Amino acid sequence: GRVWTWHEAADTRLFKPPLVEQERSGLVWIGNWGDGERSAELEEYLFRPAQQAGLPLTIHGAPSRGMGFDFFNKFLHVHTLEHPFAILIQFTHMVFEGVFVRFPKLRVAFLEAGCGWLPYMMDRMDEEMEKPYRVQAPLLKKKPSELIRNGQIWTTCEVEEKALPQVLKQFNPQCLMWPSDYPHERLPDMFSHDLPEFLGRTDIGDEAKKAILHDNPIDFYR
Repeated sequence: GRVWTWHEAADTRLFKPPLVEQERSGLVWIGNWGDGERSAELEEYLFRPAQQAGLPLTIHGAPSRGMGFDFFNKFLHVHTLEHPFAILIQFTHMVFEGVFVRFPKLRVAFLEAGCGWLPYMMDRMDEEMEKPYRVQAPLLKKKPSELIRNGQIWTTCEVEEKALPQVLKQFNPQCLMWPSDYPHERLPDMFSHDLPEFLGRTDIGDEAKKAILHDNPIDFYR
């Protein structure tokens, strides 16, 4: 199906809306956001319309400028970090700035970074809110980890992630999805191993597997 896409760096001379509009089932944001930067614009033209329309918002992060990646000279090194670092920046800002408090029906999936970062960030952000400078997040009236589990925040997991059982325990198991990423980056025959290997895992229950592969994606893109 089709989704709305907001790419802040897109060349509008090349990328234009389709001649014939069709129903769309989601919204993709490709961009970056820092403290106070474009907050009003994002809220007016992205978060509020997405909530009003009931569209799920997906965030893909892959910028590398200003993150120290210029010290690398190999794509392997950059690609290992560019998605997770960018996602953590967006995630931290949106949680602490109260985006999910101001837009309680907004559903956002943070993609292309796996799921193992969630337990770390939940503990880390809870710890930060115990310190005096918690006053810099005045909209948060509960622990960040409680907000992160409330059903608004979603993510995807790689089939081989060893941290997945802990994520299922600490995060919301109804907000985890499998990303096929097909046919992106990998060779076609590599995709054929994903599902058999995932279904063969003994550290994850059948109910959780069904939710990740089937039930949760359907619920997110409803």
